[in-house]
Amino acid sequence: LEGPVESYDDLLRNDVDLFVGYRHELMREGIFELPLNLKRSHFSYAHTDDDVDRLLEATEAAVGRVLEARA
Repeated sequence: LEGPVESYDDLLRNDVDLFVGYRHELMREGIFELPLNLKRSHFSYAHTDDDVDRLLEATEAAVGRVLEARA
């Protein structure tokens, strides 16, 4: 997605395959987020620092696999 995101139409320009692929790969890491385009993630005070660290590690692995598959 090039340029700033200022509207819903801007969001529709995102890379659907990349985003949905990332969400599918995230499930392989044991973290479920709806594998749908334009869905958000939520954190709350119920999440610990360990939860956040785990999500960041899982995200790095999942995005890495998706990008590697596209290369």
